[in-house]
Amino acid sequence: MARHGCLLTFLLLSLAMAIYAGAEDIKSSGVKLFVFGDSFADTGNWDANKAPLLYPFGMTWPGKPAGRQGDGYILTDIIALFFNTTAPPAYFKWKKNAASEPVSLGMNFAYSGSGAMPDAWEIYSLGVQLGQFKEAVESKAFTENDIKDAVALVSSVGNDFRSFLKKLNRSESELPERAKMVRAEMFKFFEGLEKMGIKKAIMLSVSNFRDGKVDPVLVEHNKLLMEGLQAFAKRSNMKIVFLDIDKLEPVARAMYPKDKWEANCCEPEKKYDFSQMCGEKDASGRKLYSLCSDPSQIFYFFRFHISHEGWKKIYSLILESKVLEPLR
Repeated sequence: MARHGCLLTFLLLSLAMAIYAGAEDIKSSGVKLFVFGDSFADTGNWDANKAPLLYPFGMTWPGKPAGRQGDGYILTDIIALFFNTTAPPAYFKWKKNAASEPVSLGMNFAYSGSGAMPDAWEIYSLGVQLGQFKEAVESKAFTENDIKDAVALVSSVGNDFRSFLKKLNRSESELPERAKMVRAEMFKFFEGLEKMGIKKAIMLSVSNFRDGKVDPVLVEHNKLLMEGLQAFAKRSNMKIVFLDIDKLEPVARAMYPKDKWEANCCEPEKKYDFSQMCGEKDASGRKLYSLCSDPSQIFYFFRFHISHEGWKKIYSLILESKVLEPLR
């Protein structure tokens, strides 16, 4: 009986995903999404503001680059799917051409490479993104009621810590103090959301793993961050749901053979040069990257950004857990 139930869930999920993937003009359920964070959530801000992403980004869906660092869906798309809507327009695209962007869906402020701190890989920290949200509201793009009934999605999966060690060349002994500063910025950001009128939020956690091992500093950071946000939610009557990346990602990844999640589908020649992106070519037109034959068989698409099929598997786990139900 359990097997039949799982099969039915899989078939219904496959049907829902097929409908969503084939409908560019799907109507919104009325739920607006306001999206903040990093490349797990960015649907076009880095692309519009810094450098356009090239094929094979977007090769699975929608068949061309769509501002996402993956071959199709990312976190934002599966959260939009849960609320029966589509991903909202990117802030920088709205800034360039407000008339063409469907703000009835909300807005995405997430910026690849960003973090809670302004000294992460990119300067568009959560505080900067909150300021952009305020700007959009002050421009009359959204009403008070729009915000009151909306859901905020926040992704912060570790740029604050990786950039601290690699970009700023700081030592591991300084990580506990760094974590304390990151939490302070996160608390300030959520207070800002609440002041703007947001009553419901989803938070994707930082992984407890660093360089393949559990990092006690990150374990303590996540514990204190969750406790602090839970206390804040209780005081402010705000609903905050936590998505634990360390519970979702390993389970979804285990659905693949080990050799299919140890590598990326699209790999730049300069593997550790983060200035080189998938899709780039040299002056003669030679590809500066390798590409797997079938991204649906690989869990990670590019630099450990989850593939379209990988995100679909994570979505099935979210549905099964019912963790987002309180926000409906």
